[in-house]
Amino acid sequence: MKKWFTGLLLALAVATAGVYIFIPATIKIRKVMNIRANEKGVHRFVKQKEGIAKWWPGGDTALTFNNGSYTITAPLYQGVMMNITKKGNTFNTELEIAALGTDSMQVVWSTSLPGGADPISRISNYSKAADIKNDMGNVLLQMKSFLERMENIYDIKVERTKIKDTLLITATSTTKGIPGNAIIYGMIQQLEQYIRNGGVTATNVPMLHIFTEDSISFKTMVAIPISRELPETNAFSIKRMVPGNVLITEIKGGPATIEYSLHQLNIYRGNYNYTAPAKPFQSLITNRLAETDTSKWITKIYWPVF
Repeated sequence: MKKWFTGLLLALAVATAGVYIFIPATIKIRKVMNIRANEKGVHRFVKQKEGIAKWWPGGDTALTFNNGSYTITAPLYQGVMMNITKKGNTFNTELEIAALGTDSMQVVWSTSLPGGADPISRISNYSKAADIKNDMGNVLLQMKSFLERMENIYDIKVERTKIKDTLLITATSTTKGIPGNAIIYGMIQQLEQYIRNGGVTATNVPMLHIFTEDSISFKTMVAIPISRELPETNAFSIKRMVPGNVLITEIKGGPATIEYSLHQLNIYRGNYNYTAPAKPFQSLITNRLAETDTSKWITKIYWPVF
């Protein structure tokens, strides 16, 4: 009996020692997630509640998950401080992002809590920490899924490729005010006629670029890619594009949608540190003179970069 009791005491002592050895006085929680996204483009989805709500599991604007509530308490330089409250316990956490490269970033979500003075408290707090860590990991998986879709960040899908149509026949005009489709397609029709007369083939749809410095006088350039060179005239000029890199996005909508997409493409270009050797231009997939419903216009925007 005495040996049995001594053995029990020894087992309890070993178990107690094990608790103190394997569960530290301060339990640290740290979840790390690598995400294929540009760090500059995601700040509003990490530092603002409205942005966080866009990727939060279930789209919950109240920021709750698995019976826990999440509250942003303070901004950080590259993230936020966030309280997690679950089962009557509150954890003060830090959610931070850092760039790993142009196309990759890392999210680190961390916190800590006291292990407790006695073995029972340490075991209980370790269980709480494991539960919160699991929740943090699941939330970060949802964040990763959202941020790795370019359209979620920029509202457009961007393709990075090479310029294929390098030989263009162009025409320009200057107008007071933004030129209407009648002017634009009048210029395009003149180009098309000149191409036919020269026995040359158009290799792609017409292109358009409109530029103004004062919002009064607008310079319009239209161009059509062609299969071989034509003689230049007073009205028509040859332009050769460098077969370099280009950003492309395809959109559906009218002038406001096009302008917004140009703005977003410019943000994308800046975030990825691309230099623009030339102005962006529109590729007119839809004949806007024939289709008057602007919501049905399909346009590709090209922006040469290096």
